Amino acid sequence: MSEINKLDNIGKKCSFNPDQYKKKIEVDNVAPVGSFPWAVIQVYLNKPVRRSDWDSNIYLIPKYDNSGSVIYIQWLDKDGNILPWTPEQEDMVACDWVKMDFMLSFDVFIGTANATLQGSEGHVAWGYVKDGYKWDEHEWSKSFGDLKVIQNKTDIVETSSFYWHASSDNKVDVIIWIAVSNANQESSQKLIEFFQTKELYITVDGVTYNLGKSLNLVTDPRYKYEIDNSYKNDDAKKLGVLLQQNAGNTLRFYCNWK
Repeated sequence: MSEINKLDNIGKKCSFNPDQYKKKIEVDNVAPVGSFPWAVIQVYLNKPVRRSDWDSNIYLIPKYDNSGSVIYIQWLDKDGNILPWTPEQEDMVACDWVKMDFMLSFDVFIGTANATLQGSEGHVAWGYVKDGYKWDEHEWSKSFGDLKVIQNKTDIVETSSFYWHASSDNKVDVIIWIAVSNANQESSQKLIEFFQTKELYITVDGVTYNLGKSLNLVTDPRYKYEIDNSYKNDDAKKLGVLLQQNAGNTLRFYCNWK
């Protein structure tokens, strides 16, 4: 091994003392935070992780079989592709593993409602519409679901609606996300440009969906700080089916924009 490699390895050595993670009976208590065993545990708990020197868009997620068991670890690479992942030797001895830092994460208790507009028979929504929210009052029979923000590093102040809208004839299959900005024009315009220019990636249960950029972005003069976003690509439909299949359950959504 060259002297240069030796110096590089010195800087990557783990700084913890293994003895502090052992009980007196010599049984390991817990994997040290930042270590590879700790990272694998996080992935099994459906908490995406990455190496600290990886690009922020690259991280590990679990791959499940039909029974919900983890069958292997996969990663989202820099191009947004989800691929099986095999660790390098240095990955397994590194101590710089960190939890993925998403821009926004929230839990949705998935409710459902039927459309009430004339001519929209057979239209159903699964997800969340805020209680007392007016924009949708003539479209859906009731408010439904619930949404709880876990982490937010965006300019989205509130989500009024987040749901999958499907019709029996499959002509209207769309994810709707109505986001609220701060109550000023600058903030509203900034958020509009954000949705229009950035592709949305949502990770749920270890699967990442690329919904693309917002389509048919709409603002209503009566609710000028609310931005109506729609997503209709194949991944949006896959996410919509997941919402539909989980009516009455709670799912956690991890969101990033690239």
